[in-house]
Amino acid sequence: MSDTERPDESLQPTIDPRRSRKKRVRAALGERTMAVLRRTVPLLPYRSLHPLSRDLSSLFQRFSKRQRRITDKNLQLIFGATKTPEEIDALKRAVADHTALMFLEWLWVAGRPDRVKGLIDLERVEMLKGALDAGKGAIIFVGHFGNNELAAARLSLEGLPMVYIIRRRTFATVEKSMAALREGLGVEVIGREEGIRPLMRVLGQNKILGLTADNPAPPDQGQRVTLLGHPCYMWPTAVALSFMTGAPVFPCYSWRGPDGHHTARVMPAFEFTQQGSRNESIAANVEMTMRWLDQQILVDPTQFAWYYDRWYTEEAPDEMPEGLL
Repeated sequence: MSDTERPDESLQPTIDPRRSRKKRVRAALGERTMAVLRRTVPLLPYRSLHPLSRDLSSLFQRFSKRQRRITDKNLQLIFGATKTPEEIDALKRAVADHTALMFLEWLWVAGRPDRVKGLIDLERVEMLKGALDAGKGAIIFVGHFGNNELAAARLSLEGLPMVYIIRRRTFATVEKSMAALREGLGVEVIGREEGIRPLMRVLGQNKILGLTADNPAPPDQGQRVTLLGHPCYMWPTAVALSFMTGAPVFPCYSWRGPDGHHTARVMPAFEFTQQGSRNESIAANVEMTMRWLDQQILVDPTQFAWYYDRWYTEEAPDEMPEGLL
């Protein structure tokens, strides 16, 4: 290659070798920790997961600086005017403990349907079975509270033809564990990045589509709404799919009780309304579903995933782009 063809080195990204080394060390430590937990956690009695989760919570806090920063920002945004700094700190610790316990629960039930059935009770599941009789499939609308992955597994074990939409994780260790959990419990999944057509096929096959509705969306792709009184952008997928296919959307929540036992409850389907154009109708109904999320989050804020960067501060378009779905 001649000098004229050689790329300008001044334009190439500079990689800090110290940072690269640090990331490799952290990745190796994460792999080893995960390997130990995968082997040992299933051998423990469930009651031992609670004290172990507090130790694991401290480890997560040390190595998840970005998530810790986002959690701090979100809790201050939502509760800064109503809670003291001490109360917010206590809430922060409880959220971290819940997240660690949720992670241990995933490992504890891996490949053990009997444990899932013993850990989670289902309520009002007959509404889903009734919806399938109509032949248009159904959509389950859940948020990141309780342990929604286990709730999806429990519904699948009930014999419901369920497909869960997931976000592919960037951490290989976490993705491997989640894949093993889902496969071992017979949960079929679709990656969110695969687009809308596979989701429509699922409903066309008269199956149940599980959709986590509080995943933040980029401002140029999502619907601007308010959650807990503050603006954010959410995916309008559930409402748009319902409009296109006629499939009902059932809100569902899962909570862990004081004894560690979970309850997953299916609620009556949302009653969507037509308001103006298609996009105006979708926007109004997505906003309405956020009010349900508001209520559920405030039931027990310690069991909500505050480590997602949901709330935006920059200006962005108020309307959903045409052709999003």
